[in-house]
Amino acid sequence: MVLELDFLGKFKKIDRDEIEYTKQEFQIMNGTHEEYSELKDYHYFGELSMKESKESYNTEYFVIKDRERVIGTIIYREPYPKALNFLAAINDINKEIGWVGRTIIHPSYRGLGLSLQLLNTSMYKKKYRESRSILGYYMPRHLSAGYMETNLVENKDIEIRKQFIELIEAKSKLKVEQLRDDRTRDLFLESLSDEEQNRIAFVGSKWFRTKFLEEIKYYFEIRNKKMSCEMFEEIVEFVEKSYSNVPIDVSILTAIPYKLRGFVYINR
Repeated sequence: MVLELDFLGKFKKIDRDEIEYTKQEFQIMNGTHEEYSELKDYHYFGELSMKESKESYNTEYFVIKDRERVIGTIIYREPYPKALNFLAAINDINKEIGWVGRTIIHPSYRGLGLSLQLLNTSMYKKKYRESRSILGYYMPRHLSAGYMETNLVENKDIEIRKQFIELIEAKSKLKVEQLRDDRTRDLFLESLSDEEQNRIAFVGSKWFRTKFLEEIKYYFEIRNKKMSCEMFEEIVEFVEKSYSNVPIDVSILTAIPYKLRGFVYINR
């Protein structure tokens, strides 16, 4: 006796003799945001607003179908918004790197290696693919797809981040992880005096600028590429002007530690 599982997760018992075994070949094809939406609720993080992302970033969708049903999807997106391509360093990064925004397989089709096919599909043409994964911290499937592990900025011991977190925790009497909750974070911000807000905003903005620059360096490092002095000076000037006063809640959310592993794939 075996179980036959349908697309909705329902099952029925059937006799093994009634089953006609065939080898099913699934093909990867270009997809759409609407097809991604069919599977978005099956991701462990839930919905990600990729429609707005598609407007701001160069984004490509790929899907796997079983007959007419979407059973798997992956989203590749350039790391930075199109609007920032006037900066030479960011333009250089966006030309060569695609960031894996989402990989989702319908629960009824998991365990068939479909996510590995999506992660190294030959249909995506950028030379490098970069992925960051909480699930990958425990199940590094990317390594089975030919990716190499990277040293993420999130996992580096950066002094200004430590100072910012210590300041937040001292003022809130909470662990910084607790401030992921919107309501908890709002109550904390409302409790601050103007002087405290100014102090936290100053340190938080400094952390945000540092993180932005470290991310730029990271994208050059994973390509074994050097950034020119002109590129670096331009990006520093932009960051100093654009992020002089970052909202405190934004700085807090970027400082909260996550257990992430980073991976990069090279199209050879």
